[in-house]
Amino acid sequence: MWLCAISQARAQSDAEVANQYGRYGNPQLEAVCARMSPSSHVSGLTDGAWGAVPFAGRTYYYQSDCYLELARRTADAAWCAKVRERKTLLGDGSSHSPASCQRMVAALQESRQRLQHSADQYAAAVQGVFKIEGAQATALATGDWLLQVHTGGSLPGRYRVQVDNSRDRIRLVTQELTLPQSGPLRYTLTRKQVVGSTALPNIFPIAVSLTYMFPTDSAYASQAQVKEHLSSIQNLTLSAP
Repeated sequence: MWLCAISQARAQSDAEVANQYGRYGNPQLEAVCARMSPSSHVSGLTDGAWGAVPFAGRTYYYQSDCYLELARRTADAAWCAKVRERKTLLGDGSSHSPASCQRMVAALQESRQRLQHSADQYAAAVQGVFKIEGAQATALATGDWLLQVHTGGSLPGRYRVQVDNSRDRIRLVTQELTLPQSGPLRYTLTRKQVVGSTALPNIFPIAVSLTYMFPTDSAYASQAQVKEHLSSIQNLTLSAP
């Protein structure tokens, strides 16, 4: 009787861990998996647990599920050797087997390789993109400001400059242009435009952004989510007495 109680307690403990994998980092989870009972399990049809789990008839060891989680996180097939399939007369343990683990890892590795390939292609497409190297605003005698934006890079093409009053969400400048250009980019920010109805004296946070526009023949030009590439943002403040 007491052996049965101990077994049930361990199974309950392992079940609680299985429902809280997010609490553990990989090294912690590895130690947790090793401490699990090799026999505690989710039951299938043979143990009368038709209604105990959402997938009627599915059965597996909690420890195998734990190692399967490590394999999923790391995409490392080495963990699959620790996954044991629970076999019963009617229960289906195929979801937690070395073979199913290896298939999952292979799919994960293929997906990661595709993502890395896409990332490498994108990085090559924006290699040398122009960025903002500095932005300075000079107060003019009229009360306006002269904004000078210095850029640097080696990828020629169309770019968009935007200047925003980031606190009040007011667009001050939008310009599309071709880079490179000689000298800094210059913009006059009028006092009326910047200050508006704000009480003075006051300070106005300004954000200057530079965005690369992909050429029309680029593979990214037809993809709405990547038609452009934000290369840099420079923040500064304007002081209005």
